[in-house]
Amino acid sequence: MKDPRDWDRRALEAYHRKDWAEAARAFAEAEKGYLEEGLVLLAAQARNNRAAVWIALDRAQEALEILDGLPDMFRQAGLSRGEALAWGNLGRALEVLGRYREAEEAYHRSRELLEADAQDSPEDLAAVYRGLARTAVGQGRLREGLRWMWKAATLHPTTALHKVLYYASRLGLHLFTK
Repeated sequence: MKDPRDWDRRALEAYHRKDWAEAARAFAEAEKGYLEEGLVLLAAQARNNRAAVWIALDRAQEALEILDGLPDMFRQAGLSRGEALAWGNLGRALEVLGRYREAEEAYHRSRELLEADAQDSPEDLAAVYRGLARTAVGQGRLREGLRWMWKAATLHPTTALHKVLYYASRLGLHLFTK
């Protein structure tokens, strides 16, 4: 397979099947092929996707290395969605490493970009809100975590309501009473 677009399709299919090893390999091949064709931004997108795979594989440190400089690359190209997704992946990698303050900063950068662009999908913004919820809770700010999780749940209904209820119960709040 020579065409990077074929590798990209293969990687996305593997990603949706949660075949992480295949997704990582195919995204790497797509990135390489795009670079050979001089398609730097498509290579950056494949690289960003590969970072998401490393995070799924609990290899957040490697994801950080892959993400180095990507948000700026997308920003300089004027691609706010690419920049937002790169900041989101950076936030997730930092969160997995327990670097909550840095993760929170990255998630806020992603949130600002996603909220400014009405074209973006609610799924992406809900994912960032969930990340902000987790980082707030990780730093002992349960009320703030509950607010972010509630915001995610109202924005995107598939956000697990049980997490909202869990945070509320940890705060001693009873959202549903007789």
